[in-house]
Amino acid sequence: MCGIAGIIQLNGVPVSEPELKSMAQAVRHRGPDGEGLYTQGQVGLAHRRLAIIDLTEAGHQPMRFDDCVLTYNGEIYNYLELRDELRLLGHQFATATDAEVLLKAYKHWGFDCVDHFNGMWSFALHDVKNKLIFCSRDRFGKKPFFYTFSKQRFIFCSEIKGILPVINTPGPHWETLTQFVVLNQTDTNAHSFFDGIEKLPAGHNGILQIETGAFNISPYYHIARHEANEMDNEATVISKFQNEMDRSVSWRLRSDVSVGTCLSGGLDSSYLAAIAAKKYQAQSGMPFSAITAGSVDKEVDETGYAKKVVEHCGLHWIQTLPGQQDFLNDFDQVVFMQEEPFHSTSVFMQYFVMKAAKAAGLKVLLDGQGADEILLGYHNHIAVYLRRLPLAQRLKAANQICRNYGISKAYLAQLYFYFNNGHLIQQRQLLRWKHLRPEVKNAYLTTGLNHELTRVSSGRLFDYQKFEIYKNSLPKLLRYEDKNAMGFSIETRLPYLDYGVVETALNAPEQLRLHQGWSKYLLRKAMENTLPTDIVWRKKKLGFVAPDRVWLANEAHFKKLINDSALLRQMFSTIDYPAHDFATVWRLVSVAAWEKTFNIQTA
Repeated sequence: MCGIAGIIQLNGVPVSEPELKSMAQAVRHRGPDGEGLYTQGQVGLAHRRLAIIDLTEAGHQPMRFDDCVLTYNGEIYNYLELRDELRLLGHQFATATDAEVLLKAYKHWGFDCVDHFNGMWSFALHDVKNKLIFCSRDRFGKKPFFYTFSKQRFIFCSEIKGILPVINTPGPHWETLTQFVVLNQTDTNAHSFFDGIEKLPAGHNGILQIETGAFNISPYYHIARHEANEMDNEATVISKFQNEMDRSVSWRLRSDVSVGTCLSGGLDSSYLAAIAAKKYQAQSGMPFSAITAGSVDKEVDETGYAKKVVEHCGLHWIQTLPGQQDFLNDFDQVVFMQEEPFHSTSVFMQYFVMKAAKAAGLKVLLDGQGADEILLGYHNHIAVYLRRLPLAQRLKAANQICRNYGISKAYLAQLYFYFNNGHLIQQRQLLRWKHLRPEVKNAYLTTGLNHELTRVSSGRLFDYQKFEIYKNSLPKLLRYEDKNAMGFSIETRLPYLDYGVVETALNAPEQLRLHQGWSKYLLRKAMENTLPTDIVWRKKKLGFVAPDRVWLANEAHFKKLINDSALLRQMFSTIDYPAHDFATVWRLVSVAAWEKTFNIQTA
């Protein structure tokens, strides 16, 4: 796991080594264990190393083999299996690294090498002979790849702050900014919040022809849709899911440094901790470490559930309890670390988990990110599920959901009508912003995403979940996690986002995904012989919620930050401060803090 950067001069001018070094230095936190630079005329690649597998100098990057040079951020979890396969095909290996496996896979399979990888990655490979740069990002976008592109040069980096030192400071991308503030939408496309800085989409390759300057982006992966097998019964589907998760966790425990896990107390992290603890203890004879962030607001605190998992699995438990002063003390650091505005203070809770992991000496953490999207864990999934049912079945299912989710019929009705109508969602958001300038609304607010939401919510659950994974939910969560973890030089691994696990979950029969009113029924059945019953069949879902009413209690401080924002004044004729609507307040605070931290100019 590392930080990568590069400059390709498309005008033929040699790369400036000081510029390349400045990019690498900007992402030093991603790789404190070593730095490497490669320049050849108009091509320059940089690397900051976080040593996880093969801690020797053999793992140094940029790594060269034959006429190919690689700078790579990520982990290919099936690298041992691929190395054996490539050896049978005639390749020899000089290191124990997955980077060397990646290089030789490219030499053997070319651009199709990524089809053979199971992991997370972002890389750029200079193919000297063919005069091209081959870029790629993993299937679901766990690892970032930011770039800016002009006729003069192509610049890329793991983080935006690595690009900023070598370009003129860009202004905001107004459409991205406005849709975030007004519609609470972000990471729905390739644009970042910085004008002119883009993201290589998840599951895509990019090929830059150095001589012509052409940069072609194309997808290499689509979530496979399997036709339902009538012979599949509940037992076989659950067994398949368990086996895929077992393999996924096993591969993600491969490391030459210490590994632990995040434990919120929810279903996803609890199952993950239980599987990993058993394997880790069998391999090392040591208890597996789990880190929990408790909440000072006891209404949203899940520490009690986490404690039961810790005791049941014999975990080494590390706890952190961030209060308002911790939030204020680390506020500027989190804004700088995240680089772009973010929709919730839950990002701070995750930050404090990573901070505790760093203090405990952990370099790798497992996390349950992605489980809600693949296993129907959010309340909006209820609306989509019910809409597909015939009326009689819908009424029966609605009663079961109210009982097993612990929600009222009135609230269920609200969920149903709200999340099945993208236009209604947008209108509700717009009503909060009566002082939005008309020219801003007309220029930057589109309904494309909400139209797509309405379309997919009336179709198959499979299609709706793909929408969640690629556009509506997961991309921003992966962005937050990568920045929080790598800010502390920690690699996070996400077993639920192994593509075998994802495809198994999305292709499971619908009655096993939301069954008899139980959310995440497939997961509950998979874990019922692994964890206590009161964990497996708990009804209340809290999520990773921050204590907003405590942390954001200092209204005067945050009002001043908002009122000082030139960006917000350009968007609104009058800036409202909805004191008790913490989610809306936070979006305004996040934009104002981002503007101040990165000196964003309005014109």
